Amino acid sequence: MQLARTGTAAPTRWRVPRDNVKAFAKMLLCMSRIGDELFVEIHPCGSLTLRTLNSSKSAFIAFSLCSNFFAPAETARDGQRSAVQKFKLLLKAVLPIFRGLATIAMLTFYLDPPTERFVFELNCKYDVRKTYRLVYEECEIMQAVYSRDDYPQHVVCAPAVLVDCLSNFHARQDEITMAVHTDVMSIKSYTDMARATPGTTMHTEMKLKSTDFDTWHVVPTTLPQEITFCVRELKAVLQFCDALAQPLALYFDCGGRPILFSAAMPGTVEAHFVLATLIDTAALEASQTPRSLPPAPEARAHSQSQHMAHTRPQHALSQPLEPAHARSQHDPAHARSQHDPAHARSQ
Repeated sequence: MQLARTGTAAPTRWRVPRDNVKAFAKMLLCMSRIGDELFVEIHPCGSLTLRTLNSSKSAFIAFSLCSNFFAPAETARDGQRSAVQKFKLLLKAVLPIFRGLATIAMLTFYLDPPTERFVFELNCKYDVRKTYRLVYEECEIMQAVYSRDDYPQHVVCAPAVLVDCLSNFHARQDEITMAVHTDVMSIKSYTDMARATPGTTMHTEMKLKSTDFDTWHVVPTTLPQEITFCVRELKAVLQFCDALAQPLALYFDCGGRPILFSAAMPGTVEAHFVLATLIDTAALEASQTPRSLPPAPEARAHSQSQHMAHTRPQHALSQPLEPAHARSQHDPAHARSQHDPAHARSQ
């Protein structure tokens, strides 16, 4: 991703050309299917970061918009440059702005501190101009702490591969299990037998070969890696990535650790999705035997089991959430050294 030079002035207005308005609207629609609030972070270099988090802290989305995503806009003078600005909006107030998406020729938005409003201006067909002034609230930005380098397994494929796979599952399927073998990925429906009624559940399983993926980096293990997560959030992720028409990368390890999805249009948009997973109790117990893992990972798995024992009901993220400014104070490669439960910490 190519960012703007740090010496450039931050824009006072951001203009989204017609070709990118649809993509911008799809980002907001994707986030609305995950969370209720839109967290906006304005960087001095002119780029924007949009984030959202669901109420149970089991799904997190971040979109990074490079300055190249926007059309040339008004910029602040040298004396008007400011630090990073952070605030939030209600997604249910933002989405109605894009109802007439086909008629929008140019989208302009900016922060208006004197009136404490975030303003959207739409230039539409037939010289129609619409203005929306939304109330915003200054806040700390929550950021999921993770590092893709910490994940031993990753695969890359076209989003359509997973979209076609999920189309075979029941529309009311809540959770799915992804099992990765040496050269096969199995995606199957997950049912909690303690809650299910005997004889009324339908089991679906799809298998994808390693040749169906553009990149297949799976470390051979004695047991297949199985992770279970919510399918609702996954569908929202895949719908956006399929529209973006860019390869989708998956980073995963074992049950109890988040699964990461990443897609990017170089120099324009970068998207990151973090979904919580359930702990596989059987695999966890097997991993704690001396033959399976060395002492250090064993201790880590034991620590995860203590912090994620309550995950089953609500899929809490196993990695902590912290304000975005605190994330820069430590090396991302050591993000897993923080073993706090998955609760957002705001200062």
